[in-house]
Amino acid sequence: MAPDEYAKCLDVYRALPKEFKTPISEPTFSTLFVLGINSYTQRHLDKTDVKFGFASLVGLGSYTEGDLCFPQLALKLEYQPGDCVIFRGRELEHFVHDWDGYRIFLLFTKHQPVRNYAFRKIGLLPSKPNEPRNEGGHTAVHDENAEGEKTAEANWEEELDPDDEYYYSPCWKDPVTPEFEEVTEREWQGPALLPSTSSSADT
Repeated sequence: MAPDEYAKCLDVYRALPKEFKTPISEPTFSTLFVLGINSYTQRHLDKTDVKFGFASLVGLGSYTEGDLCFPQLALKLEYQPGDCVIFRGRELEHFVHDWDGYRIFLLFTKHQPVRNYAFRKIGLLPSKPNEPRNEGGHTAVHDENAEGEKTAEANWEEELDPDDEYYYSPCWKDPVTPEFEEVTEREWQGPALLPSTSSSADT
């Protein structure tokens, strides 16, 4: 959908140290993965995401309702188990409406602090002073071209401060006492269950 942005995402992924990469078969646009289990989110923007970046939500489990709402657009999407929705999470306020049942969600997005780290490593942002992970890395950033105009690399957003309002969690969950529940593989996987000739799929 956005080839230039996707190419930047791949550069970020490749620049991360091996121990910080999610082990997948090939580079991906996402640098932040979140698993939520029966977690509610209030109306919010994904303020630590890359500006104009894409976020992807996948719902799993066994539940009804739980529509995905975009108040600024006066839009409510039917969001059932197995559905995937891609949107610009930093620009569009969103929340998931109440649901009944057991709901899991997977979030894939692009986190600005991760991009900042990768861009410092490959020389698109200056290294932080005394940053051990960037020792020996690039420190120069060419922020003007021959005509004295700012280049795109110099316009990346400023580093986010952990003490400012952008660091927050929109998720909340009431304290609960765990209860044992016997769940079949079909109930657990929902539409994501792969066909099987074995009877173990229902146990």
